[in-house]
Amino acid sequence: MTRFIVTNQQEHQPTKYKEALASGLKDISKRMFGDELASPGVTWNVVPKGFGFTAGELSSSNIVLCAMPDSTEYGKRVEFMERINELWVRTTGIDANKLAIFTTSALL
Repeated sequence: MTRFIVTNQQEHQPTKYKEALASGLKDISKRMFGDELASPGVTWNVVPKGFGFTAGELSSSNIVLCAMPDSTEYGKRVEFMERINELWVRTTGIDANKLAIFTTSALL
């Protein structure tokens, strides 16, 4: 199973998009990894206003951490992250430069 941890700033929460984003993450996981990994868990974390900064300014970034098996090939990881980026930008309207996506096997 893939797993996602989404962290964003309190005033920049994708609250009204959570259902669409979670559904999109599931669809991407299913297309990329099949049914075996297609039931992702999504944990939403919020950084309180005034507690997150980028370059000395209050941050408005979203961070998506994706857990996947170590055996996942580099090219597949890149495609997976590109699809998540496209989903986030299309769904929320966020600037792509305000989105950080990471993959790890540590959360499995």
